[in-house]
Amino acid sequence: MNVVFYLAAFLVSYLIGGLNASILYSKFKHTEDIRTLGSKNAGTTNVLRVFGRLPAAFTLIWDIAKAVIAVLAARLIFRSDEAACVWACQGAAFGVVAGHCFPVYFGFRGGKGVTAYMGAMLVINPYAALLGLALFIVLVAITRYVSLGSVSGCLSYPVWVAVLGYASVYGSHIPLNIALALLPALLIAIQHRGNIKRLLTGTERKLSFSKRPPEQEKKEENTENGR
Repeated sequence: MNVVFYLAAFLVSYLIGGLNASILYSKFKHTEDIRTLGSKNAGTTNVLRVFGRLPAAFTLIWDIAKAVIAVLAARLIFRSDEAACVWACQGAAFGVVAGHCFPVYFGFRGGKGVTAYMGAMLVINPYAALLGLALFIVLVAITRYVSLGSVSGCLSYPVWVAVLGYASVYGSHIPLNIALALLPALLIAIQHRGNIKRLLTGTERKLSFSKRPPEQEKKEENTENGR
């Protein structure tokens, strides 16, 4: 019977995760699709490049909040059973990340899941999540490659859970937490496969805080595609 509830937690979280802030903002505010602009990724970094800081901040907060809500709901429902709570919370985390990456509302073409994963892990293990966030910030500050920081920060989360041990919210279920947390982290790494290839070839775009008009973003993207 518990399996049914776990699947329900995953599916509900998937539907919540599909409410992609960058797509909603670009469509309703600018009547354009962020997936046709800039890097064509439905995420915070592309919103920053195309629309500026405030829309990017809105996108970041929205995508973190939806993950927090999904995982908190799972925790509240399954709080009486610690092992079940781990399964439900990690299932909700995977669901919200999968929904963000493959939203049913937008033709299964979404973002890369980093902010959703961060929001989910802040609820499940805030210590490990903050260490992963710190690694992200350090790498981006040094290299200005958001993709490098994103992949490294997400993949480091299960490692931090193992290192911290019983500092985990569910300290008696560390192996289970690590195994289940790897699923969304690996999905995020797969979503960044194009970025990883460009990092290896030295063609990945670095972060810039200057806003570019959508027309310029399109022109730059076409130039990159023609290389």
